[in-house]
Amino acid sequence: MKKKIIFAISFGVAVLAAILFFALFPKNSQTKQKLTVGIFSFPPYSFRANTNTGYSGFDIEMLNALAQKLNMQVSYQEIQFDNAFDLLNKGKIDCSPGITIHTTREKIIDFSWPYNKIGLQLMKRADDDSIHSIDDLKGKIVGTTSYTGSSGIYCRRLVPKVGIAEIKYFKSYNEPYECLLKGTIDAIILDHPVNLYYQEKTHGRLVCVGDLLTQEFFGIAVAKGNNSLRKKLNYAMQKIMASGEYGRIYNKYIKGFSEDNSAHQQKELQKRELIVGYYTFPPYCYKASKDGELTGFDIELLKAIAKDQHLKLTFQQIPFNSIINLLKKHQVDLLTGMTITPAREQYIDFSWPFNLIAHQLMVTSESNIRSIYDLKGKNIGCFIGTAFDYCSKLKAKGMIKEITLFDDFDQMFLALISGKINAIINELPVNIYYMNKYAGELKNVGKVLTREYSGFGLPKGRVLLKKYINQGINNVMASGEFSKIYKKFLNRSNMKLNQQVEIIKNISAQKETIQPEVVK
Repeated sequence: MKKKIIFAISFGVAVLAAILFFALFPKNSQTKQKLTVGIFSFPPYSFRANTNTGYSGFDIEMLNALAQKLNMQVSYQEIQFDNAFDLLNKGKIDCSPGITIHTTREKIIDFSWPYNKIGLQLMKRADDDSIHSIDDLKGKIVGTTSYTGSSGIYCRRLVPKVGIAEIKYFKSYNEPYECLLKGTIDAIILDHPVNLYYQEKTHGRLVCVGDLLTQEFFGIAVAKGNNSLRKKLNYAMQKIMASGEYGRIYNKYIKGFSEDNSAHQQKELQKRELIVGYYTFPPYCYKASKDGELTGFDIELLKAIAKDQHLKLTFQQIPFNSIINLLKKHQVDLLTGMTITPAREQYIDFSWPFNLIAHQLMVTSESNIRSIYDLKGKNIGCFIGTAFDYCSKLKAKGMIKEITLFDDFDQMFLALISGKINAIINELPVNIYYMNKYAGELKNVGKVLTREYSGFGLPKGRVLLKKYINQGINNVMASGEFSKIYKKFLNRSNMKLNQQVEIIKNISAQKETIQPEVVK
Protein backbone atom coordinates (compact mmCIF):
# COMPACT_ATOMS: atom_id res chain seq x y z
CA MET A 1 0.00 0.00 0.00
CA LYS A 2 2.74 2.41 0.96
CA LYS A 3 4.65 1.65 -2.24
CA LYS A 4 1.52 2.38 -4.29
CA ILE A 5 1.03 5.71 -2.55
CA ILE A 6 4.66 6.72 -3.06
CA PHE A 7 4.51 5.64 -6.70
CA ALA A 8 1.28 7.57 -7.30
CA ILE A 9 2.37 10.82 -5.81
CA SER A 10 5.84 10.78 -7.40
CA PHE A 11 4.38 12.05 -10.70
CA GLY A 12 3.44 15.49 -9.29
CA VAL A 13 5.88 18.29 -8.59
CA ALA A 14 3.97 19.37 -5.50
CA VAL A 15 4.04 15.89 -4.06
CA LEU A 16 7.71 15.48 -4.93
CA ALA A 17 8.31 18.43 -2.62
CA ALA A 18 6.29 16.63 0.05
CA ILE A 19 8.48 13.53 -0.30
CA LEU A 20 11.60 15.66 0.15
CA PHE A 21 10.01 17.34 3.15
CA PHE A 22 9.29 14.06 4.90
CA ALA A 23 12.75 12.81 4.03
CA LEU A 24 14.19 15.79 5.88
CA PHE A 25 11.72 15.74 8.75
CA PRO A 26 10.60 12.15 9.46
CA LYS A 27 7.69 11.90 11.84
CA ASN A 28 8.11 8.31 12.92
CA SER A 29 11.83 8.21 13.50
CA GLN A 30 12.54 6.14 16.63
CA THR A 31 16.12 7.39 17.05
CA LYS A 32 16.48 11.10 17.52
CA GLN A 33 19.36 12.71 15.67
CA LYS A 34 21.77 14.44 18.05
CA LEU A 35 22.32 18.17 17.74
CA THR A 36 25.46 19.46 19.46
CA VAL A 37 25.19 23.18 20.16
CA GLY A 38 28.19 25.32 21.06
CA ILE A 39 27.30 28.10 23.48
CA PHE A 40 29.18 30.70 25.49
CA SER A 41 28.10 32.52 28.65
CA PHE A 42 26.12 35.39 27.19
CA PRO A 43 23.17 36.47 29.38
CA PRO A 44 20.29 36.82 28.70
CA TYR A 45 20.88 34.61 25.66
CA SER A 46 22.72 31.76 27.38
CA PHE A 47 23.93 31.26 30.95
CA ARG A 48 24.31 28.55 33.58
CA ALA A 49 21.14 27.75 35.52
CA ASN A 50 19.55 25.05 37.63
CA THR A 51 17.84 23.20 34.78
CA ASN A 52 18.04 19.68 33.42
CA THR A 53 20.52 20.88 30.79
CA GLY A 54 22.44 23.13 33.17
CA TYR A 55 21.81 26.16 30.93
CA SER A 56 19.06 28.70 30.40
CA GLY A 57 18.41 31.85 28.38
CA PHE A 58 16.76 33.00 25.17
CA ASP A 59 19.05 31.04 22.83
CA ILE A 60 18.78 27.89 24.96
CA GLU A 61 14.98 27.83 25.03
CA MET A 62 14.86 28.73 21.34
CA LEU A 63 17.21 25.84 20.45
CA ASN A 64 15.15 23.49 22.63
CA ALA A 65 12.00 24.54 20.75
CA LEU A 66 13.72 24.13 17.36
CA ALA A 67 15.06 20.68 18.33
CA GLN A 68 11.59 19.58 19.41
CA LYS A 69 10.13 20.63 16.03
CA LEU A 70 12.91 18.68 14.27
CA ASN A 71 12.65 15.63 16.54
CA MET A 72 16.29 16.07 17.49
CA GLN A 73 18.07 15.55 20.81
CA VAL A 74 20.02 18.67 21.74
CA SER A 75 23.15 18.76 23.88
CA TYR A 76 25.09 21.86 24.86
CA GLN A 77 28.84 22.35 24.90
CA GLU A 78 30.33 25.49 26.42
CA ILE A 79 32.95 27.03 24.14
CA GLN A 80 34.98 30.22 23.76
CA PHE A 81 33.59 32.58 21.13
CA ASP A 82 36.91 32.86 19.29
CA ASN A 83 36.96 29.05 18.81
CA ALA A 84 33.41 28.75 17.47
CA PHE A 85 34.13 28.91 13.73
CA ASP A 86 36.97 26.38 13.93
CA LEU A 87 34.86 23.95 16.01
CA LEU A 88 32.00 24.22 13.51
CA ASN A 89 34.10 23.49 10.44
CA LYS A 90 35.92 20.61 12.18
CA GLY A 91 32.60 19.01 13.06
CA LYS A 92 33.15 19.29 16.83
CA ILE A 93 29.82 21.13 17.18
CA ASP A 94 26.83 21.27 14.82
CA CYS A 95 25.73 24.86 15.34
CA SER A 96 26.20 27.90 17.54
CA PRO A 97 23.53 30.59 18.17
CA GLY A 98 23.95 34.25 19.06
CA ILE A 99 26.55 35.10 16.42
CA THR A 100 26.27 38.34 14.47
CA ILE A 101 25.84 37.85 10.73
CA HIS A 102 28.63 39.52 8.73
CA THR A 103 29.69 39.11 5.10
CA THR A 104 33.28 38.50 6.22
CA ARG A 105 32.14 35.64 8.46
CA GLU A 106 29.98 34.15 5.72
CA LYS A 107 33.13 33.33 3.80
CA ILE A 108 34.05 30.70 6.40
CA ILE A 109 30.71 29.71 7.99
CA ASP A 110 27.02 29.76 7.07
CA PHE A 111 24.08 31.23 8.98
CA SER A 112 20.42 30.54 9.55
CA TRP A 113 17.84 33.16 8.70
CA PRO A 114 18.34 36.07 11.17
CA TYR A 115 16.31 35.56 14.34
CA ASN A 116 17.07 38.60 16.49
CA LYS A 117 18.00 42.21 15.76
CA ILE A 118 20.63 43.55 18.12
CA GLY A 119 22.92 46.56 18.44
CA LEU A 120 25.93 47.70 20.42
CA GLN A 121 25.46 50.25 23.19
CA LEU A 122 27.57 52.21 25.61
CA MET A 123 27.37 51.45 29.35
CA LYS A 124 28.88 53.31 32.32
CA ARG A 125 28.66 53.53 36.12
CA ALA A 126 25.59 55.47 37.22
CA ASP A 127 27.70 57.79 39.37
CA ASP A 128 30.05 58.77 36.52
CA ASP A 129 28.91 62.17 35.21
CA SER A 130 31.77 62.47 32.72
CA ILE A 131 30.32 60.11 30.09
CA HIS A 132 27.16 60.95 28.15
CA SER A 133 28.02 59.55 24.70
CA ILE A 134 30.89 57.90 22.81
CA ASP A 135 32.32 61.39 22.23
CA ASP A 136 33.20 61.49 25.93
CA LEU A 137 35.46 58.42 25.76
CA LYS A 138 38.64 60.39 25.03
CA GLY A 139 41.36 59.17 27.38
CA LYS A 140 39.05 56.47 28.80
CA ILE A 141 39.56 52.69 29.18
CA VAL A 142 36.78 50.79 27.39
CA GLY A 143 35.98 47.14 28.00
CA THR A 144 34.46 44.69 25.54
CA THR A 145 34.58 40.98 24.70
CA SER A 146 36.39 39.10 21.95
CA TYR A 147 38.96 40.78 19.73
CA THR A 148 37.35 39.15 16.68
CA GLY A 149 33.74 39.93 17.64
CA SER A 150 31.69 42.82 16.28
CA SER A 151 32.08 44.79 19.53
CA GLY A 152 35.87 44.46 19.40
CA ILE A 153 35.97 45.56 15.77
CA TYR A 154 33.71 48.53 16.51
CA CYS A 155 35.84 49.66 19.47
CA ARG A 156 39.06 49.53 17.42
CA ARG A 157 37.49 51.66 14.69
CA LEU A 158 36.37 54.11 17.36
CA VAL A 159 39.88 54.64 18.78
CA PRO A 160 41.18 57.16 16.19
CA LYS A 161 37.83 58.99 16.08
CA VAL A 162 37.42 59.79 19.78
CA GLY A 163 40.84 59.04 21.28
CA ILE A 164 40.10 56.01 23.47
CA ALA A 165 43.14 55.44 25.70
CA GLU A 166 42.87 51.64 25.85
CA ILE A 167 40.58 48.76 24.91
CA LYS A 168 40.47 45.81 27.29
CA TYR A 169 39.23 42.49 25.89
CA PHE A 170 37.57 39.94 28.18
CA LYS A 171 36.92 36.26 27.49
CA SER A 172 33.65 36.13 29.45
CA TYR A 173 30.71 38.52 29.51
CA ASN A 174 30.64 38.77 33.30
CA GLU A 175 34.22 40.12 33.64
CA PRO A 176 33.85 43.55 31.98
CA TYR A 177 30.81 44.40 34.12
CA GLU A 178 32.65 43.38 37.30
CA CYS A 179 35.61 45.55 36.27
CA LEU A 180 33.32 48.48 35.48
CA LEU A 181 31.81 48.22 38.95
CA LYS A 182 35.29 48.13 40.49
CA GLY A 183 36.41 51.12 38.42
CA THR A 184 39.29 49.39 36.62
CA ILE A 185 37.64 50.34 33.31
CA ASP A 186 35.57 53.43 32.54
CA ALA A 187 32.94 52.14 30.13
CA ILE A 188 31.68 49.11 28.22
CA ILE A 189 30.57 48.75 24.61
CA LEU A 190 28.54 45.56 24.22
CA ASP A 191 25.19 44.28 22.94
CA HIS A 192 22.20 46.24 24.21
CA PRO A 193 20.24 43.24 25.66
CA VAL A 194 23.33 42.12 27.60
CA ASN A 195 23.80 45.64 28.97
CA LEU A 196 20.15 45.71 30.03
CA TYR A 197 20.58 42.36 31.79
CA TYR A 198 23.48 43.71 33.87
CA GLN A 199 21.74 47.04 34.45
CA GLU A 200 18.91 45.10 36.10
CA LYS A 201 21.28 42.69 37.87
CA THR A 202 23.29 45.55 39.42
CA HIS A 203 20.09 47.38 40.44
CA GLY A 204 21.00 50.41 38.37
CA ARG A 205 24.59 50.81 39.54
CA LEU A 206 25.48 50.34 35.85
CA VAL A 207 23.38 52.17 33.24
CA CYS A 208 22.99 52.17 29.48
CA VAL A 209 23.95 55.40 27.71
CA GLY A 210 22.50 56.86 24.51
CA ASP A 211 21.04 55.22 21.43
CA LEU A 212 22.19 52.00 19.78
CA LEU A 213 25.51 52.43 18.01
CA THR A 214 24.98 49.69 15.42
CA GLN A 215 22.21 47.60 13.90
CA GLU A 216 22.98 43.94 13.33
CA PHE A 217 21.26 40.56 13.25
CA PHE A 218 21.95 37.36 15.12
CA GLY A 219 21.89 34.05 13.31
CA ILE A 220 22.58 30.42 14.18
CA ALA A 221 26.01 29.58 12.74
CA VAL A 222 26.63 26.23 11.03
CA ALA A 223 29.64 24.79 9.22
CA LYS A 224 30.31 26.15 5.75
CA GLY A 225 28.29 24.14 3.24
CA ASN A 226 26.03 22.45 5.82
CA ASN A 227 22.90 23.43 3.92
CA SER A 228 20.91 20.46 5.22
CA LEU A 229 21.10 21.59 8.85
CA ARG A 230 20.65 25.26 7.93
CA LYS A 231 17.41 24.48 6.06
CA LYS A 232 16.12 22.39 8.94
CA LEU A 233 16.80 25.15 11.46
CA ASN A 234 15.08 27.71 9.23
CA TYR A 235 12.08 25.43 8.77
CA ALA A 236 11.75 25.01 12.54
CA MET A 237 12.32 28.74 13.11
CA GLN A 238 9.39 29.60 10.87
CA LYS A 239 7.21 27.13 12.77
CA ILE A 240 7.97 28.50 16.24
CA MET A 241 7.53 32.07 15.01
CA ALA A 242 4.17 31.28 13.44
CA SER A 243 2.97 29.40 16.54
CA GLY A 244 3.87 32.22 18.93
CA GLU A 245 6.48 30.15 20.77
CA TYR A 246 9.26 32.48 19.65
CA GLY A 247 7.37 35.50 21.01
CA ARG A 248 6.86 33.81 24.38
CA ILE A 249 10.58 33.05 24.71
CA TYR A 250 11.55 36.54 23.53
CA ASN A 251 9.21 38.18 26.02
CA LYS A 252 10.54 36.02 28.85
CA TYR A 253 14.21 36.90 28.39
CA ILE A 254 14.57 40.05 26.29
CA LYS A 255 11.30 41.88 26.96
CA GLY A 256 9.82 44.64 24.85
CA PHE A 257 7.86 42.08 22.82
CA SER A 258 4.53 42.61 24.54
CA GLU A 259 2.17 45.50 23.90
CA ASP A 260 -1.34 46.64 24.65
CA ASN A 261 -3.23 44.08 22.62
CA SER A 262 -6.81 44.74 23.65
CA ALA A 263 -9.70 43.39 21.60
CA HIS A 264 -10.83 46.97 20.94
CA GLN A 265 -7.48 47.92 19.40
CA GLN A 266 -7.47 44.80 17.24
CA LYS A 267 -10.97 45.48 15.92
CA GLU A 268 -10.15 49.11 15.17
CA LEU A 269 -7.00 48.14 13.26
CA GLN A 270 -8.77 45.43 11.27
CA LYS A 271 -11.80 47.61 10.55
CA ARG A 272 -10.13 50.56 8.80
CA GLU A 273 -8.21 50.59 5.53
CA LEU A 274 -4.46 50.86 5.95
CA ILE A 275 -2.73 53.11 3.44
CA VAL A 276 0.34 51.44 1.92
CA GLY A 277 2.78 53.79 0.24
CA TYR A 278 4.62 52.39 -2.78
CA TYR A 279 6.91 53.56 -5.56
CA THR A 280 7.50 51.91 -8.93
CA PHE A 281 10.27 49.42 -8.30
CA PRO A 282 10.06 46.31 -10.55
CA PRO A 283 9.91 43.41 -9.84
CA TYR A 284 8.80 44.48 -6.35
CA CYS A 285 6.09 47.05 -7.25
CA TYR A 286 4.94 47.83 -10.79
CA LYS A 287 2.08 47.74 -13.27
CA ALA A 288 2.38 45.30 -16.14
CA SER A 289 0.70 47.87 -18.43
CA LYS A 290 -0.29 51.53 -18.19
CA ASP A 291 -3.76 50.72 -16.93
CA GLY A 292 -2.86 47.39 -15.41
CA GLU A 293 -3.30 46.27 -11.83
CA LEU A 294 -0.53 46.93 -9.35
CA THR A 295 1.56 43.81 -8.78
CA GLY A 296 5.04 42.67 -7.82
CA PHE A 297 6.75 40.70 -5.07
CA ASP A 298 6.16 43.27 -2.28
CA ILE A 299 2.56 43.91 -3.33
CA GLU A 300 1.56 40.25 -3.47
CA LEU A 301 3.38 39.51 -0.21
CA LEU A 302 1.52 42.34 1.55
CA LYS A 303 -1.79 41.08 0.14
CA ALA A 304 -1.04 37.60 1.50
CA ILE A 305 -0.12 39.08 4.90
CA ALA A 306 -3.31 41.17 4.93
CA LYS A 307 -5.43 38.10 4.13
CA ASP A 308 -3.74 36.11 6.88
CA GLN A 309 -4.15 38.89 9.49
CA HIS A 310 -7.59 40.14 8.32
CA LEU A 311 -6.29 43.59 7.41
CA LYS A 312 -7.63 45.92 4.72
CA LEU A 313 -5.08 47.63 2.46
CA THR A 314 -5.26 50.43 -0.07
CA PHE A 315 -2.16 51.30 -2.14
CA GLN A 316 -1.04 54.87 -2.78
CA GLN A 317 1.86 55.80 -5.06
CA ILE A 318 4.36 58.18 -3.46
CA PRO A 319 7.76 59.62 -4.46
CA PHE A 320 10.70 57.70 -2.96
CA ASN A 321 12.29 60.82 -1.48
CA SER A 322 9.08 61.53 0.51
CA ILE A 323 8.54 58.13 2.08
CA ILE A 324 10.09 58.78 5.49
CA ASN A 325 8.37 62.16 5.94
CA LEU A 326 4.99 60.67 5.00
CA LEU A 327 5.46 57.93 7.59
CA LYS A 328 6.58 60.39 10.26
CA LYS A 329 3.47 62.50 9.60
CA HIS A 330 1.29 59.32 9.67
CA GLN A 331 -0.02 60.11 6.19
CA VAL A 332 0.66 56.48 5.25
CA ASP A 333 0.48 53.46 7.56
CA LEU A 334 2.95 51.19 5.85
CA LEU A 335 5.64 51.21 3.16
CA THR A 336 6.52 48.50 0.69
CA GLY A 337 9.92 46.87 1.20
CA MET A 338 12.96 49.05 1.72
CA THR A 339 16.48 48.45 3.00
CA ILE A 340 16.78 48.45 6.79
CA THR A 341 19.52 50.88 7.83
CA PRO A 342 20.43 52.48 11.18
CA ALA A 343 19.98 55.95 9.65
CA ARG A 344 16.39 55.17 8.62
CA GLU A 345 15.63 53.52 11.95
CA GLN A 346 16.16 56.86 13.66
CA TYR A 347 12.92 58.06 12.06
CA ILE A 348 10.80 54.99 11.25
CA ASP A 349 10.33 51.39 12.37
CA PHE A 350 10.69 48.24 10.26
CA SER A 351 9.01 44.88 10.15
CA TRP A 352 10.94 41.67 10.52
CA PRO A 353 13.33 41.38 7.52
CA PHE A 354 11.81 39.26 4.75
CA ASN A 355 14.31 39.54 1.91
CA LEU A 356 18.03 39.81 1.32
CA ILE A 357 19.10 42.52 -1.11
CA ALA A 358 22.31 42.53 -3.15
CA HIS A 359 23.70 45.18 -5.52
CA GLN A 360 25.57 44.38 -8.71
CA LEU A 361 27.14 46.25 -11.61
CA MET A 362 25.20 46.45 -14.90
CA VAL A 363 26.52 47.63 -18.27
CA THR A 364 25.51 47.43 -21.92
CA SER A 365 26.16 44.16 -23.74
CA GLU A 366 29.05 45.58 -25.79
CA SER A 367 30.77 47.27 -22.82
CA ASN A 368 34.33 46.29 -21.87
CA ILE A 369 33.68 46.98 -18.18
CA ARG A 370 34.12 43.75 -16.19
CA SER A 371 34.14 44.90 -12.56
CA ILE A 372 34.04 48.01 -10.38
CA TYR A 373 37.80 48.26 -10.82
CA ASP A 374 37.16 49.28 -14.47
CA LEU A 375 35.04 52.30 -13.46
CA LYS A 376 37.80 54.89 -13.03
CA GLY A 377 36.88 57.98 -15.02
CA LYS A 378 33.36 56.67 -15.67
CA ASN A 379 29.91 58.13 -15.04
CA ILE A 380 27.84 55.75 -12.90
CA GLY A 381 24.07 55.83 -12.58
CA CYS A 382 22.23 54.81 -9.45
CA PHE A 383 18.87 55.15 -7.75
CA ILE A 384 18.49 57.31 -4.64
CA GLY A 385 18.94 55.31 -1.46
CA THR A 386 21.52 52.71 -0.43
CA ALA A 387 22.88 52.33 -3.97
CA PHE A 388 23.79 56.02 -3.92
CA ASP A 389 25.47 55.55 -0.52
CA TYR A 390 27.61 52.77 -1.98
CA CYS A 391 28.49 54.77 -5.12
CA SER A 392 29.45 57.75 -2.96
CA LYS A 393 31.95 55.55 -1.11
CA LEU A 394 33.45 54.45 -4.45
CA LYS A 395 33.73 58.07 -5.59
CA ALA A 396 35.40 59.08 -2.33
CA LYS A 397 38.01 56.37 -3.01
CA GLY A 398 38.59 57.77 -6.52
CA MET A 399 37.21 54.63 -8.16
CA ILE A 400 34.59 56.50 -10.23
CA LYS A 401 34.48 59.98 -11.72
CA GLU A 402 30.84 60.99 -11.55
CA ILE A 403 27.49 59.83 -10.13
CA THR A 404 24.23 60.52 -11.93
CA LEU A 405 21.30 60.17 -9.56
CA PHE A 406 17.88 58.96 -10.75
CA ASP A 407 14.46 58.72 -9.12
CA ASP A 408 12.94 56.70 -11.99
CA PHE A 409 14.19 53.23 -12.97
CA ASP A 410 12.99 53.38 -16.59
CA GLN A 411 14.93 56.61 -17.15
CA MET A 412 18.05 55.18 -15.52
CA PHE A 413 18.21 52.05 -17.67
CA LEU A 414 17.36 53.98 -20.86
CA ALA A 415 20.21 56.38 -20.02
CA LEU A 416 22.56 53.41 -19.86
CA ILE A 417 21.35 51.98 -23.18
CA SER A 418 21.64 55.39 -24.89
CA GLY A 419 25.20 55.91 -23.61
CA LYS A 420 24.48 58.86 -21.32
CA ILE A 421 26.03 56.92 -18.44
CA ASN A 422 28.66 54.15 -18.53
CA ALA A 423 27.27 51.73 -15.96
CA ILE A 424 24.68 51.23 -13.23
CA ILE A 425 25.06 49.92 -9.68
CA ASN A 426 21.69 48.65 -8.61
CA GLU A 427 19.78 45.83 -6.91
CA LEU A 428 20.26 42.49 -8.63
CA PRO A 429 16.53 41.59 -9.09
CA VAL A 430 15.81 45.01 -10.63
CA ASN A 431 18.79 44.64 -12.95
CA ILE A 432 17.53 41.29 -14.17
CA TYR A 433 13.99 42.64 -14.63
CA TYR A 434 15.37 45.24 -17.06
CA MET A 435 17.81 42.77 -18.61
CA ASN A 436 14.77 40.67 -19.51
CA LYS A 437 12.81 43.74 -20.64
CA TYR A 438 15.58 44.94 -22.96
CA ALA A 439 16.69 41.53 -24.17
CA GLY A 440 20.25 41.49 -25.49
CA GLU A 441 20.95 45.12 -24.55
CA LEU A 442 22.22 44.74 -20.97
CA LYS A 443 24.30 42.42 -18.82
CA ASN A 444 25.32 42.02 -15.16
CA VAL A 445 29.07 41.89 -14.57
CA GLY A 446 31.38 41.30 -11.62
CA LYS A 447 30.63 39.91 -8.18
CA VAL A 448 27.87 40.80 -5.76
CA LEU A 449 28.81 44.09 -4.07
CA THR A 450 26.56 44.42 -1.03
CA ARG A 451 24.33 42.43 1.29
CA GLU A 452 21.40 44.12 3.04
CA TYR A 453 18.02 43.16 4.48
CA SER A 454 14.71 44.71 3.49
CA GLY A 455 11.55 45.09 5.57
CA PHE A 456 8.26 46.97 5.50
CA GLY A 457 8.47 50.50 6.91
CA LEU A 458 6.10 51.70 9.65
CA PRO A 459 5.68 54.91 11.67
CA LYS A 460 7.44 54.96 15.03
CA GLY A 461 5.30 53.60 17.86
CA ARG A 462 2.83 51.55 15.77
CA VAL A 463 3.52 48.50 17.92
CA LEU A 464 0.28 46.60 17.29
CA LEU A 465 0.48 47.07 13.51
CA LYS A 466 4.10 45.94 13.58
CA LYS A 467 3.08 42.79 15.47
CA TYR A 468 0.38 42.00 12.88
CA ILE A 469 2.78 42.48 9.96
CA ASN A 470 5.51 40.37 11.60
CA GLN A 471 3.08 37.60 12.46
CA GLY A 472 1.76 37.70 8.91
CA ILE A 473 5.29 37.42 7.48
CA ASN A 474 5.94 34.38 9.69
CA ASN A 475 2.66 32.68 8.78
CA VAL A 476 3.03 33.32 5.05
CA MET A 477 6.57 31.91 5.17
CA ALA A 478 5.54 28.86 7.18
CA SER A 479 2.56 28.07 4.92
CA GLY A 480 4.63 27.99 1.73
CA GLU A 481 2.81 30.98 0.22
CA PHE A 482 5.95 33.10 0.47
CA SER A 483 7.82 30.61 -1.73
CA LYS A 484 5.11 30.76 -4.40
CA ILE A 485 5.24 34.56 -4.51
CA TYR A 486 9.04 34.51 -4.51
CA LYS A 487 9.14 32.06 -7.39
CA LYS A 488 6.63 34.07 -9.40
CA PHE A 489 8.48 37.38 -9.23
CA LEU A 490 12.12 36.78 -8.31
CA ASN A 491 12.99 33.36 -9.73
CA ARG A 492 13.18 34.67 -13.29
CA SER A 493 15.30 33.49 -16.18
CA ASN A 494 19.01 34.10 -15.45
CA MET A 495 18.25 35.12 -11.86
CA LYS A 496 20.28 32.86 -9.59
CA LEU A 497 17.98 33.12 -6.61
CA ASN A 498 16.33 30.22 -4.83
CA GLN A 499 12.63 29.86 -4.11
CA GLN A 500 12.89 29.27 -0.37
CA VAL A 501 13.50 32.21 1.95
CA GLU A 502 16.08 30.26 3.93
CA ILE A 503 18.45 30.14 0.96
CA ILE A 504 17.99 33.67 -0.33
CA LYS A 505 21.51 34.37 0.89
CA ASN A 506 22.91 32.42 -2.10
CA ILE A 507 22.79 35.69 -4.05
CA SER A 508 25.80 36.73 -2.01
CA ALA A 509 27.58 33.38 -1.99
CA GLN A 510 30.34 34.74 -4.20
CA LYS A 511 33.14 36.77 -2.63
CA GLU A 512 32.38 40.48 -2.62
CA THR A 513 34.53 42.55 -4.93
CA ILE A 514 34.99 45.15 -2.20
CA GLN A 515 35.24 44.28 1.45
CA PRO A 516 33.75 46.49 4.19
CA GLU A 517 37.27 47.37 5.34
CA VAL A 518 38.04 48.85 1.90
CA VAL A 519 34.87 50.80 1.21
CA LYS A 520 33.78 52.48 4.44
